[in-house]
Parts: sequence; structure tokens; C-alpha cells
Amino acid sequence: MNYIPWKKFGFKEAWAFTIKDNPEFDNARWNQNLENKVGKSFQRIEIEQNKIASIADVKDVLKKFAQAQTKPIFWNITGGQRPFLMAVLQLLNLNDPKRSNDRLCYLEGNTNRLVIMRANGKVENIIDYKLEGLTIETALKLMGFDMSGDGKGRTEDFTALKNHKHRKLYADFLEEYRKKPKLRKYLISTNKPDNKDKAIAEIEKIVDGKYNFILSHLKSNETYPFGYILEYMTAFTVLNAVENEIADMSVSTSLNFTNEAQQKATGATGLLMSLTLPY
Repeated sequence: MNYIPWKKFGFKEAWAFTIKDNPEFDNARWNQNLENKVGKSFQRIEIEQNKIASIADVKDVLKKFAQAQTKPIFWNITGGQRPFLMAVLQLLNLNDPKRSNDRLCYLEGNTNRLVIMRANGKVENIIDYKLEGLTIETALKLMGFDMSGDGKGRTEDFTALKNHKHRKLYADFLEEYRKKPKLRKYLISTNKPDNKDKAIAEIEKIVDGKYNFILSHLKSNETYPFGYILEYMTAFTVLNAVENEIADMSVSTSLNFTNEAQQKATGATGLLMSLTLPY
């Protein structure tokens, strides 16, 4: 919610309203993730946890900040807690001429619209906040994850998936999967090591020499081989239905925490998953 307007408008300066002693949420790390991805640093407007519920206390902090500024402020109120939102609105309603040129910004998640309002609350502009270059990898970096932390990373990027030479093959295989209960049964059985070879033999009988590329994955030593195939069937089904509505897609993605200490603390070795980023 902060990355998009910052990149969209290219602000030279930015401040982050930050709860500095929240025991349940590491705001400092989220701020650092944003700075790392944008490539610029910003200053903090800090407030204690025990004051965040008070509109008056929040307004006092914001008022001191605003009084020190000589230029109009672009207030991003997206996702802000209610006291913060109310404090900003009250601050802009003080009829301070220095604040008359301030702007409010709100990102609507359901419509991909960025709403810009004047200090008096009147809507000035509504624009599409679609951002070129906003990828799943960027979104995950902002949340503190790394897609290449174990040396594997993404198996194929979005362009490769769209132009995949076996895209139609997977679509055809999905139709077989839908129509033939026994095929579904044996595909699921391949995820059980003790049943894998027998299940593959039965699958070969059912498909009768077709889909050798897909069968080669079942015969590999991958863990849960059908899960891998199911990911691709799902990805291509989504692509075939709404390709023009997708900003980015990743299949069989390995995720790790960017912070090494956090990675070690969780004991995680990476999470494999499919991800789709809509426009």
C-alpha cells in the first residue's frame, strides 16, 4: 500500500507513521523491506503502542510533524488504523492555510483504483494504480520473503508460462483427469511412495501412450509428483480463463525468509507454492 504510490509518483521524500514498541508486529523490519525494494530511505514518525488508540494523541504527533513541513503533504491513508485516519481528517479540517494544498490518497483493493482527495475531502482524481514491474517477487520481498533463498527460486517466469510448449498438453490432460475417475485415483496414489510404481503402471494403461512428458514427471524422484503436475494444470487453467487479467504468475516457487535469523528461528527449509498476482 506504500510501495505503489511511492513508485507511481516518484516522491523524493517520505515518512512512515510507525508504532515503535509493538510486541506482536515488527514494524521496523517492514519499513526496512520497503526501503530496500524502493532503493530510498525514509524518516519515521514514531508513536508508542499505548497511544495509538487515542485520536488526540495521534493527532498531536501528526500535528508536530505537519507544522515542520514547508511543502504540501501527500497523506496515504490506505489500511490505516481508525485513530490514524480520524486524526489526519481532523488535522486537515483545522483550516490551516499551510495544509490547504495537502492531498489524501486511498488505494481500493477491489477495483485497482487510486483515489486522490483534496484536504476538504472532495475527490480530485481517480486513477488505475496498475504498476509496470510490480511482480510477485517484489510483493514477497516487501513482506520479507526471498524467492531464491535456496538457490532454486522460480522454475519459470510469467512469460515462459504463457508461452509454454506443453500448455495445450496440460489442458488436454486436465480434460482426461476430469472425465476419468480411475485416472484421478491413481494420480493421487503416486504421492504415496509405496504405491507410486503400481499407480504409474495403471496410469500408463489409461492414457495409452499419450502424455509422455507429464508421465516423465510422475516417474521422477520428486516428492509428491502429482502435486507438481496439479500445479501446472491449475496454472494453465487460470491462464486460459483470465490471462489478460494477470500481472504475474509463478509455479513451484520456493520461499524463504529474507532475514537469515528469522529463517533459522522457524526451522523452515522453504515453501513450494503457486502464486498469481492479479491486476
